[in-house]
Amino acid sequence: MSKVFQVIDGVCHWQTPYSRKIDINPNKYPPAVMEQFIETDNDLVFESWGYDYDTQTFVKPTAPEGWLYDDKTGTFYKDGEAAPSENTPDKIIERLRIENTKQAATIKALTSSAQTLEDCLVEMAGVVYA
Repeated sequence: MSKVFQVIDGVCHWQTPYSRKIDINPNKYPPAVMEQFIETDNDLVFESWGYDYDTQTFVKPTAPEGWLYDDKTGTFYKDGEAAPSENTPDKIIERLRIENTKQAATIKALTSSAQTLEDCLVEMAGVVYA
């Protein structure tokens, strides 16, 4: 499915609700505005992207320092946080399941280590006080 953006001064300002440029009523807009409509088949292009008139390509925005760009949603998010596209309920449940499994393994290892240490102390006490 195509997207059509109105590109002004090299920036995609809004996406048309139409699936193809040909569906836009040319009588609704003056010719100068019709020239601003740029069509793309790339579903990963969003509003606020740049447009290079020379190469006729869309340019993904650059994330500021400390931030990342989510290609699937076209939004910025803080570095170190989950991307917005990764925050679906199924993905959150899966991450929590994995974290729970790791924590259970850590608890089991710490319990085993503590038991081994206690056994060593009992054995040493038996030797020292024998």
